Amino acid sequence: MEEVLHKYGAILVRGLPLSSADDFSHFIDSFNYEPMDYTSGMGIRNVVSGNVSTASNELSSVSLEPHNEMAYTRNYPSKILFFAQTPAPKGGEGVIVDVREYAKLLDPEIKQKLQETEIKYIRFLQDRRFGGYTSWQDSFLTNDKEVAIKFMNEHNYDFN
Repeated sequence: MEEVLHKYGAILVRGLPLSSADDFSHFIDSFNYEPMDYTSGMGIRNVVSGNVSTASNELSSVSLEPHNEMAYTRNYPSKILFFAQTPAPKGGEGVIVDVREYAKLLDPEIKQKLQETEIKYIRFLQDRRFGGYTSWQDSFLTNDKEVAIKFMNEHNYDFN
């Protein structure tokens, strides 16, 4: 299966006897992949069961464009698995794109400039009590500021 995944970048499986997030959690645990939580992620997600989280808590009117999952972090997932417990009656599609093919389409000069340029992501995460889209508590999955700072230090993030 790993060879197929590497060659095609994705595997679509349908018709498995999975009817809940618990079922899916047990199913993915059987692969013995090293789980990764969503600490420092930019979206808002809720843990549903084990290592299973909602894909997004965005309104159904928001379109999630193709992206590299957590590519803005130093530690991003090597694999991601999806499960639709209740398919949307309309829309809800998850678009999967092979970015290796997109990379081939980039102008070589632009590709070289991207490889040579250091990119720095800056995020402003306010305290949950002030409202807004994402708080540091949501992003770092904790209400303890020292835990968030420890995570950032361990992952070589700057904190101001």
